[in-house]
Amino acid sequence: MKSHEPFSNTLDRANGIYLEIWEPSLIVLPIPQRTLPESISFRLWLKLTNQTLKPWKIDSDKIIIPELITSDGKLLERELNTDHQKNEANTPYKGDNLVNRVVYSISSLIDHLARRGISWVSPKTAIFISISAETFWKKDLLQLQMLTNRCQALNSSCFDALNVGSYKLRFIYESSKDRTKYQPKEEILQLRNTKQRKGDRLTTPLVNLRLIETKPNDKAIEVDGIRFETILPETVLSLPEKKNGMEKSVQIGILITNNSHTDFYFSFYSALIPELLSPDGQTVQTDYSTFHLKRVLASDLLLSLPGKSITFFPDAKLLWNRDGNFNLKIDAGDGGDWMFENLKSGRYWLRFTYKNEATEITVCDRIQRKRTLFKNLWRGMVLLPLVELHLETQSLSSN
Repeated sequence: MKSHEPFSNTLDRANGIYLEIWEPSLIVLPIPQRTLPESISFRLWLKLTNQTLKPWKIDSDKIIIPELITSDGKLLERELNTDHQKNEANTPYKGDNLVNRVVYSISSLIDHLARRGISWVSPKTAIFISISAETFWKKDLLQLQMLTNRCQALNSSCFDALNVGSYKLRFIYESSKDRTKYQPKEEILQLRNTKQRKGDRLTTPLVNLRLIETKPNDKAIEVDGIRFETILPETVLSLPEKKNGMEKSVQIGILITNNSHTDFYFSFYSALIPELLSPDGQTVQTDYSTFHLKRVLASDLLLSLPGKSITFFPDAKLLWNRDGNFNLKIDAGDGGDWMFENLKSGRYWLRFTYKNEATEITVCDRIQRKRTLFKNLWRGMVLLPLVELHLETQSLSSN
């Protein structure tokens, strides 16, 4: 769970407790290939807001469970398991956006208090809750698993026999009693953003979850006419001379092609999130660091006209560290950097997630002293397919 952030009274919602999915309304996932690595991991955030004037206690008996609804309104069957032990692998994720990073340092304390059954949401504040998710193949069935570490109860929900197509996703906060196995309702659900129930059951509005099939070795995924592609001009990256402090710039970027009929701006202010998988398919730990966060600039926004493409290469470097291993550093776009540490020569897989939550943004020009409103920002969260790359020392690459 992530910690508190200031509450904004501009939200047009009834007084009470409000739970929502703190992600873009469209989440797009490529279906994993049946070769190594065989799964796709990602993370979602829920925002729980206390709009009352009194503290609100999080009951340790309550759990958060997902509901997945097909395009024709059918509620999918879900297997639910609960475990009253802490899952260390589901600790809060460092990164994604500014709010996540600012509150991360406090989240450990909040989790500690939550496990003791004394977690509270202060008046007029909000907390963030982490959801770890993974899609993978099991016995020729595509499955989606979601883990929620809430208070003392770790609950895991699994959906199987998924197919290419669109789904609706929401989460429900309720009692864990008698929820070991879920039976779907027979009636067709009305797909609308329903208000939460007051009391001990909270329901998020629905968001769109889309599964898209990609071809083997395909570096691109297309969403409603917008094509996202990872650009890796050189699949073999040579390391700099092995000396502490030595670094070498590398080209790792993204190509976005607008095949729709609408002009779109694409923001690259903390919107491009890298992920690196090791030779054995495990996720390499990512650290985010910054000494100074910058404001959004007009140069962070690129316009893509219908039929046109834009490219973006964040500043990326390979550098040796004091331990004799090397790091990959990628500019986050907001003044900070993503860092993959203690890498070794060998084969890796790289993935970008493009994630933008705003449809418009106001940018301040300090030189001309004016404010400019940018509209038609493309809004969504897209996980691009994995691309293979090799890291080699200069002695190996020169042979």
